[in-house]
Amino acid sequence: MELELSWLEAHHPWVVMLIALGPVVMATLHGAIRLYFDYKKQKLEFEREREKKE
Repeated sequence: MELELSWLEAHHPWVVMLIALGPVVMATLHGAIRLYFDYKKQKLEFEREREKKE
């Protein structure tokens, strides 16, 4: 396994970098998606409250 990994690192360093950064990328995507849907939820609630007041 170590030989395969060293060969991969020597010939395709970007693949090893993607594997190493995978959790960081996934956490960032998760955070961005949550922010987007929280924004949409708050916007919808705000519009509903505004309609009730009118």
